[in-house]
Amino acid sequence: MKRFLLLLLFLAAAVFIALKFIIPKEKKTPEQSADPYAISSNDTGFQLDFNKQLIDYLKMKDAFIESDSLLINRAAMHYDSSLSELDFGAIEAAEPIKMQADMLAGTISSELKALQLEPLLEDKRRSFQMVSDALFDLMRTIRFTGTKIYKQYCPMAFNNSGAYWLSNSKEVVNPYFGEAMLHCGELVDSLNLK
Repeated sequence: MKRFLLLLLFLAAAVFIALKFIIPKEKKTPEQSADPYAISSNDTGFQLDFNKQLIDYLKMKDAFIESDSLLINRAAMHYDSSLSELDFGAIEAAEPIKMQADMLAGTISSELKALQLEPLLEDKRRSFQMVSDALFDLMRTIRFTGTKIYKQYCPMAFNNSGAYWLSNSKEVVNPYFGEAMLHCGELVDSLNLK
């Protein structure tokens, strides 16, 4: 299933790159922003919806810290629901950017659905890792201008393969080990595109 999703992600990226060179460049009119990633200040609906899905992600991360599978599944379901409310057509960006954002949201949604079906907490955490990576890419793609988000890393996750997650706090609280190694990890990046 994960190999299929990776293949699907690879194919979507290839289509995105191909479209980038096939679609003719739009001529910039005075009304258009010079930055194709810019989101207008009057687009509060999209920002509110994006903040809602981000809050749901953070609740899911906290459920992983608690190592509570029932709470994790409930949080993943709410997160998937709020993610589905995002309308990437509302952002002021070039069409390929909107397509990339939509593709990343689709990847997140697929992993959230798979996560809920996984019986083992360790497998749920692997899906969470993929969700976290895709969400960080999504936030960079749309140039999210909300709250500052921190990208954190645990080098010991998944038998020392390492894994990332996102937090709204600098403090490292590890969702991959829960109470066993609560503060294992480090801050590696942050995102605040204001």
